[in-house]
Amino acid sequence: MHRRVVLTVFLLLAVVFPMTTASVEAGIREELAKLASEAIRNLPLDAGDLVAALGLRCSPVKGLVNLDLNLTPISLQKLPGKIEFVDFSTIRAMAAFEFLGHYDLLLNERSVRANDIKLIGEGAINISFKGLKIKIEDIPSLVLKLADRQGECPNIGQIKRNPKSLAAGGTYEVATTVESNSPGHIAYFLFANNKAVQSADPTLRTILGTKQVNYTTPLVVRGDAMPDNYFGNVMAVEIISKNRNPLDFKSYDVLFTTGITMITIK
Repeated sequence: MHRRVVLTVFLLLAVVFPMTTASVEAGIREELAKLASEAIRNLPLDAGDLVAALGLRCSPVKGLVNLDLNLTPISLQKLPGKIEFVDFSTIRAMAAFEFLGHYDLLLNERSVRANDIKLIGEGAINISFKGLKIKIEDIPSLVLKLADRQGECPNIGQIKRNPKSLAAGGTYEVATTVESNSPGHIAYFLFANNKAVQSADPTLRTILGTKQVNYTTPLVVRGDAMPDNYFGNVMAVEIISKNRNPLDFKSYDVLFTTGITMITIK
């Protein structure tokens, strides 16, 4: 009789223990997924961090025509999507971004086109975890374009950062390619920004005529930046002529593409 009781208990444990282990594992994964989603929603990146270069200027007809572009950030939403457990320490999470802003394009100080803008895009975010502590490791490729005109906006290639991790006060470089999708291309405004850097102004490039550009710029980290991950972007603003006539200023329009980046301060 005693043997039968022991055997029954053993069999019950053999059935219940795997079920309990699976339940605990599922609970931990659910909690990690919630933490990863929260980290994406609370990513320390705001609309004003993406548009740091104001008063962009170029002169398509030297001395006669001056174009000024004023950008005003309004809001930035970050929404988590599908979360995948890659291995025992890595999560790959999809994130969707939505940027709202306003622009005003001026020709010789007179407004020729002004409009609200909505940029949307999604991409992967790599997240590591140890126990229930998670850390965003990188944003490999996350690009935002105009919501209703994504096929027209310029393409931004993979944004390389060298190095990806450095000490406060150091300098790193971002590099990417930009290519126009518009036959009416006139000019680019290209700039990079990050919450940890001293200023975005030295990164601004104004490029006339050329549709495909290799963009490279150094960024100087603030000396008082604390060890952490810091977020920013590379933005391509394209001036185009919708009827391909650069002398018809009423045909001018503006296209936007921006890629989100991350740098780690040690």
